[in-house]
Amino acid sequence: MPTPRDLGQSTRLNCEVAVFSGAAGLEAQALGAKRIELNAPGSYEEGGLTPPVKELTSIVSQLEIAVRIMIRPRGAPRPTATAAYAAQLKLDQEEQAKSPEEQAQAQAQAQDQDQEKLLTEEEKQKQKEAEEDALQDFIYTDDEIQLMLQAIADFKALRVLNPIRGDGFVFGILRRQTKASTLEKYPDFKYTIDEERCRLLIDAAKPFPCVFHRAFDPIAASERWSKGIDILVRCGFDGVLTSGGHGGCHQNRDKLDAICHRGHPGSLQLIAGGGVRKSNTAALVAQLSVHGTKNVWIHTAAISRAADRDRDGLLPEQLNARELKGIINIMNNTRPA
Repeated sequence: MPTPRDLGQSTRLNCEVAVFSGAAGLEAQALGAKRIELNAPGSYEEGGLTPPVKELTSIVSQLEIAVRIMIRPRGAPRPTATAAYAAQLKLDQEEQAKSPEEQAQAQAQAQDQDQEKLLTEEEKQKQKEAEEDALQDFIYTDDEIQLMLQAIADFKALRVLNPIRGDGFVFGILRRQTKASTLEKYPDFKYTIDEERCRLLIDAAKPFPCVFHRAFDPIAASERWSKGIDILVRCGFDGVLTSGGHGGCHQNRDKLDAICHRGHPGSLQLIAGGGVRKSNTAALVAQLSVHGTKNVWIHTAAISRAADRDRDGLLPEQLNARELKGIINIMNNTRPA
């Protein structure tokens, strides 16, 4: 199958920026973003939540690029006490390893035992349950689904979104895999896409396109990832935002490439996101840009890190202009592999 490069088409990819205020959206636009994903202020640490409508109305007269609205009523459940204990244990170990002597001791310990071995069997079981419970982040009650439907209705009622420009919504809904035969054959496929509820929201959002967000990551990491892509196409999603599995998307380039091949027959756009920074953009863009600008976008928050804030006086959730301009410059100047 010929690629866009074979056909003489542009392979320069576009950048979508996750922002956490309307003002940040305008800044991203000025810095070269071609689309923004609008999230609620203060929700970065939770992965982004549904923004108040005022965050859109405050900038709509100045907005020239597409906007995708996050529809997510809550973040992940709070971690259990055992999970918190494990996290604190790790922090304590790092603190103790600050001196050269303690660093040497910690390195020696790391060769002999990992953190899990410091926990009792009961604590390890509780920690495992806590990790699984984290995916409840994307499993919603009927009341929460109603909140999501109402949020979509509220944004549509503003009559400022434009589907032709590419404005739309972003959400993801999972359900537990209950089919015993599937679990026996694919033990890592514990969650699947909730088709019925996804279609409910897609129908409510029409005529605006919808993107399935990073709730897809655990499915992408499983052996049944291609089945997941087929479900998204069948549901009517316009795109999928994913890192391609566990970790950042720069670590899953081959899987993202495979997702592109699987999704194109159904016109499912890949939005590669998760850990995108200047240091890892080039290789990602080089591999994915052969699929063309229509089929692939690069997604980043380009958010100010602690070091950025200390050096440049930036605020939490504030865009790092230097980082974002650097990412976009690399995207514009990287040739397909």
